[in-house]
Amino acid sequence: MAALFFDLGFHGSYFIYDLPAMLLMQRFWLRRAGIPAMLGAKLGKMPRSSQAQIFLESSKSGFPLRLRRAAKRHSAFFGFYSFTEADGQSRARLRPFIEDFGVILLTFWQSFDYINNLDYLEKWMTSLGRHHVLAWSVASENWLENWPLGYYFLAVDQELGSPKCLLELNCGPSTVVPRLTSKWLWDLLLS
Repeated sequence: MAALFFDLGFHGSYFIYDLPAMLLMQRFWLRRAGIPAMLGAKLGKMPRSSQAQIFLESSKSGFPLRLRRAAKRHSAFFGFYSFTEADGQSRARLRPFIEDFGVILLTFWQSFDYINNLDYLEKWMTSLGRHHVLAWSVASENWLENWPLGYYFLAVDQELGSPKCLLELNCGPSTVVPRLTSKWLWDLLLS
């Protein structure tokens, strides 16, 4: 994903938060592709000269040193199944940090490891007062009969605009999850 963003012309700082072993693998493949990536644990405060870099982080403590709170409002947090497959303690540690991002995009299963993600995210929505929230299923119920149905959860800070429900992304009245969507947005979809 990081290589794709840089290929598309992204020139900012890109943070990857993962387990240490996964970070080493990601660093290997990114460097092999000619994209510089640095292990965040080896850095202090981010110098100005390294603004356009990929930082590989494995502890929450590294993020605040390199990403100011004000900058988070104009940054995105992506968690493709990772955040919602984490245990409850890990989610609780990361959640306050994630809530400051301007855009939060998660993909998730309905439940994982005995945690109902629909219930979890519905409770979390109440603390995302600055965000417009939209959630929808990845595909229709009979998409893959042997696989659980996946979902998208998109939260956008009100200052940045509102999320768009696009049919090209399989988002529409029949796939939106009303309980995980801002009421005004759900009402707009139904009108």
